[in-house]
Amino acid sequence: MKVIEAIGRGFGIAGKSLGILAILFIFNVIWNLVSLPFLGVAQNPTAKVNLSPQMVILSILFILANIFIQGGVFGLIKDAITAPGKGALGNFVKYGGKFYLRFLGMGLAILLGIALAVLIIGLIFSISLAVKNIIVNIVVVSISIILAAIALYYLFLLFFSPYILVIENNGVFKAMKLSLQFVKKNLWKTSGLSTLLILIGLGIGFLAGILSGGLSLAVKGVPFQIITGILTGAVNAYITVIISASLMVYYYGVAARKETHEASA
Repeated sequence: MKVIEAIGRGFGIAGKSLGILAILFIFNVIWNLVSLPFLGVAQNPTAKVNLSPQMVILSILFILANIFIQGGVFGLIKDAITAPGKGALGNFVKYGGKFYLRFLGMGLAILLGIALAVLIIGLIFSISLAVKNIIVNIVVVSISIILAAIALYYLFLLFFSPYILVIENNGVFKAMKLSLQFVKKNLWKTSGLSTLLILIGLGIGFLAGILSGGLSLAVKGVPFQIITGILTGAVNAYITVIISASLMVYYYGVAARKETHEASA
């Protein structure tokens, strides 16, 4: 499976998956509009974000709801890849519930790993501050950079985990293990794929930013914030489907090639 081919199919699936786009669009717009009063931008675009208790609670609810949305959307994208034209949008709720606890567990496991890495690096730095020796400081900084690089490397190796979990319908740690093996084995291609997808996302976002900037000349205040929230919701929905579909298509393509190779061996 070629990287460009996977991205091309990702665009194709996004163009045909209006139902999936609608789900993501509605969810994103609701969040964007509901959060406006808490961010203070509706009254003052230059206002700082106010992390009030209400905003914190709202953010937690958004994250929990987003996990359900993610499971439903990934399940529908899988259907769009494996059975084009036959997947039912009504399966969204089923997939959202089916993968919810596993996605939640995966997120917590990755978050715990990140927290552990930060804690270890923090402890090393605290030792350096206590010793106050330039040589020790150099060694500590070097060790911290190496540990941070290792942590980021393994975090990158895990980025296929949620897609594999849905595709293979397996457990959290099995999906994470398969992601480690898959990305490591296809490191350069997955790196190129992720880089291109990031650039595509930035490009689409840049075009949306230009459009938003043009609108700001004609619309001001609350109406502008509402329009921007709607535009951002649409852009994020489109980018999400493109990226998710491209990654899942690529995994399917490599897995199919592996099965064909093993069958002919």
